[in-house]
Amino acid sequence: MMDGLLKNDFIAHYSLGKCSVYSKITTDNYFDLIDDLTIIHPAGTGIAKYKNTSHKEVKVINYELFIDSLSPVFKKGREKCDLIAYTTDCSDFILNELTDTDPKYIPDFALANGAPRIGKRNKAIAQLNKSLTDISNVPSILYFLNKYRKKRCCFFNKKINSPHGIIATTAFNRLSTLSTNGYKISNPIIESYGFELWEFSGNQVCELLRSKITTIKIKQIKSRIGAPIDQKRTLDALGLRKLNRIVEHEVTPSILGMINKVNHLVTIVE
Repeated sequence: MMDGLLKNDFIAHYSLGKCSVYSKITTDNYFDLIDDLTIIHPAGTGIAKYKNTSHKEVKVINYELFIDSLSPVFKKGREKCDLIAYTTDCSDFILNELTDTDPKYIPDFALANGAPRIGKRNKAIAQLNKSLTDISNVPSILYFLNKYRKKRCCFFNKKINSPHGIIATTAFNRLSTLSTNGYKISNPIIESYGFELWEFSGNQVCELLRSKITTIKIKQIKSRIGAPIDQKRTLDALGLRKLNRIVEHEVTPSILGMINKVNHLVTIVE
């Protein structure tokens, strides 16, 4: 998936040489991320905190290390985010920038001599924006991104801070109670790619989309008399043991396969 697109299509698009891609996979209900080689860590031990209620398969790539493995000319001075996280069911795709920064350095600030400095928030937004631009410029990656239902650029700070536009004191540790799932921030550039910009701090959690369970109703419309034994067993497995009975099942490849096997004996009820 994305790791293959980086290794092949990204490299070809920008006419680069060899590269290294480090990735890990999890289906854990809760997990944390750190921009290291381990990448995925137990809940409560990292910086970016995730909730995966549906136990989806989540793949995480250390994008920073990927860029650092490229040619000196390409990577020199290049803004880049830390990690890419995405679900294999095409529901969530997230660019991650992680930090453990004192809250007073999150917004833009001035040194003691009055010299202005760019805060970590705007630095992170620049890194996310450039990473999003770089991957979206590759046609096959853009096609891959467009399959996803929810796409986000997320800035995570391990320490509690007040997000842009929110007036709150960190001293009272109120942000996690005001919003446990972070804050959405308007950013026209990021939004032009179909992504949203989000900020998380402290114990705020990025929650992945929950799976939608789709069900199907099946009715037996013909007698099983004279049917082969394997078809009778399929009807039993579906719970159809007599004519005109209706059962409901979650739509899965297995259920659809059974319906197809006895499709002359059953019908789908709207």
